[in-house]
Amino acid sequence: MIRYIVYMLLFINIFFTAHIAYAGVFSYAAKETGVSSKILKSVSYVESGFHPYALDINGTPSFPKTYASAYYIARYFINKGYLVDIGLMQVNYNIWAKRLSLSLRELLEPQINTQTGAYILGRYILKQNSIVKGIGEYHSGNFIAAKDYEIKVLNAYSHFFSR
Repeated sequence: MIRYIVYMLLFINIFFTAHIAYAGVFSYAAKETGVSSKILKSVSYVESGFHPYALDINGTPSFPKTYASAYYIARYFINKGYLVDIGLMQVNYNIWAKRLSLSLRELLEPQINTQTGAYILGRYILKQNSIVKGIGEYHSGNFIAAKDYEIKVLNAYSHFFSR
């Protein structure tokens, strides 16, 4: 029981700290794309734990403390051909940077990263004609992985906003 209480306090602390720090970022991206800021916050929590410089390198998460260290780590692995997801919304550099003409430096900026993630998520929501299915496709084209991800995001949403 104590472990559960500690976990919940940590969960709430992470959310509210990030909620305050990045509230404007999520609100702006929501206004620009039409995707709910609550959905964006829930996706960001699941993707990066609200860590602005979070990286995922071929499935292995990394949480550099500074913009500069995130930049150099990401650049190194991108140049070696690894798949690298970046920032608050874990935007895949290999897929989206080229399509949207974004640099690594831009994707490491919380505002640009969140707007990009919101744009991508919005496309998937429209394509699927479903918020939940769009959330799943944002994460993966694999049905089982998408379903697991949908559940994680919906759980985060209910923890943050259903009180």
